[in-house]
Amino acid sequence: MFWSTTTFADAGTQQIDSVLLDVDTLTLEKLLDVTVLLEQCRQGHRRLLEYLQSPEQLHAMLDYITVEPSKDIPVSSQYKYANIVCEVLTSEISFAEKIVAGVEYEYLHKLFNFFKQKTELPLNPLLASYVCRVLNDVITRKHDQNWYSYKVNTIRVLGYIIESDTDVIELLLTHLGTTSVCDFVYKLTMDIKEQDTRNNLLEWFNKADFVQRLMSRMGMRDAEVHEGVDRLVNDYLDAFREALSPSLDRASNADPLFLALTSPKTMEVLLSAMFDHSVVCESSIKYGLNIVAALMGIPKKQQQSVVQKSWAPIYCSPQDITVDPEVHKLVASRFSSLYNILCTEPKGKIMILTYGEAQFRVGTMRLSIAKFFAQVSSLRDPTFIEEMIDNGVLRYLIFMFWQNQWNGFLHRDIERILLNILLMPSRNAGIKFILHNLDFLYNVMEVFKKPKSECGVRGHLARFAYAYRDVISREGYQKDIITELQQSRQPFFDEWNKFLSDVIEPYLQRERVRLGGATAPRSSAALSSLTVTSEVEQFSDISNWEVQGDLRVSDATSDAFGVFNDSDGGKDMFWAAKENGLDESNGSEGAIGGTPYQHGFDENEWQNSETLLKELSGLYT
Repeated sequence: MFWSTTTFADAGTQQIDSVLLDVDTLTLEKLLDVTVLLEQCRQGHRRLLEYLQSPEQLHAMLDYITVEPSKDIPVSSQYKYANIVCEVLTSEISFAEKIVAGVEYEYLHKLFNFFKQKTELPLNPLLASYVCRVLNDVITRKHDQNWYSYKVNTIRVLGYIIESDTDVIELLLTHLGTTSVCDFVYKLTMDIKEQDTRNNLLEWFNKADFVQRLMSRMGMRDAEVHEGVDRLVNDYLDAFREALSPSLDRASNADPLFLALTSPKTMEVLLSAMFDHSVVCESSIKYGLNIVAALMGIPKKQQQSVVQKSWAPIYCSPQDITVDPEVHKLVASRFSSLYNILCTEPKGKIMILTYGEAQFRVGTMRLSIAKFFAQVSSLRDPTFIEEMIDNGVLRYLIFMFWQNQWNGFLHRDIERILLNILLMPSRNAGIKFILHNLDFLYNVMEVFKKPKSECGVRGHLARFAYAYRDVISREGYQKDIITELQQSRQPFFDEWNKFLSDVIEPYLQRERVRLGGATAPRSSAALSSLTVTSEVEQFSDISNWEVQGDLRVSDATSDAFGVFNDSDGGKDMFWAAKENGLDESNGSEGAIGGTPYQHGFDENEWQNSETLLKELSGLYT
């Protein structure tokens, strides 16, 4: 190694030796102040490791990372030694071996007792990160660690968890609001390399109802815990999705933790924790619905829309994990509770906007519910749509659409719901509801008669109007309903068709105009031949990319509009027009006046267009 072949390494060894040999003044603090301490630990300095790994010094070092520093110490120095100790304890394999080899788990007990001492108060996040890092180091196999040593370490840790008089699971779940604790729980249940040991651990976890107790935490009144549960569950499911990939051999569909997560019992406990209270908790509904959607097989981080339809919703991925039908029934049974929450308007002052006022507040909780229904509608399950109609959810969401004309976040989700219903292949109550609800179409026409400054929903309505015309014009699409409507309301449909040709098509054409009249390049190779033209390129896809980046908003805006920043928040806030000017199904330019997509929705063509779409996305972000 470099350090062992230079005079610097010799100087470092001499410096450590001089401190160790001065027995009269030798203290742990004096040794921790030596600048080359970590380098010498990593080099395996024998006398140094013997001193630091003595029982007395190990206990002293663990006290630094488990006990709050005195308030009398200057703030700049309070965690100095705790930080150095954490680095020392994770610098060499032998420290992990000493920690697990303590008599009657004395060192492990001190580490886990840190969580027990803080059950009444929030954990110190810095000390918690030190403790969890040391524990993670014990159960993680290093590249230069032999298999026997690693297996002994994991067995000792699991033995302590199982044999301890303290309910370790309860301690960890209590502090899931601390990120480092959440990460440790994940590593403890997922990153143990020895499969038999992991199976034994999960079997014991299942007997202790780990997953059900995890979901019951959504009944607490602690937003940080709710966020931690959401993060942990989605991390689990993301790992299982990756493992279920055809390129991997691991049979995750038989994993005990996966089976427990996707069981109807787990969903029942989760829904009960969210709704069975006299007063529901806003953060519990917000993060809980994220978990429900994930357990229904809807990935949290979905691919953006790459289908060839200009009005295609973003949430259009099929379920990627097998879901028990009983889970869907349990979710549908709670639609009435969600409807009651939707009907409860949050209280607050009117928010003054740059133009006008936000007189009606949506709130984070109600916006979360709208987003959830947009995700559920992407499954295109007639049962869910019927429940939404029977419980009044769909009608009330449309009412909120018109009531909150400046809330683009709400408009986006309701637009997706309506488009997903239109795209359902078979006849169902949802399609019948939309086709017969001509008042909605009449309101669309009324909006475009108003001055532009009076309404913020035009873009969403324009996409819906074009989609509506394009879908019902398909050969054989709901022919009996369309024929009946056109015969009974012929004057209205004449006015509607005139509105589409005279208003919507010019509006969408204007949306396609680029600054200077430049057309959108069709691929990265076209950049070199980009020219300016006065002709407006005909559109075929106006909504298949989103503005990237994280969106930070003020508390006032968040409260009034229901904006929230979760792990995928910024990427799912706005729809914008991607100007590729291509019909993805056949590579030709689309035409507004006709039906440019002659083949309908095709999953294979969707996948084939992904590469081109990624290239185009890079041109505008």
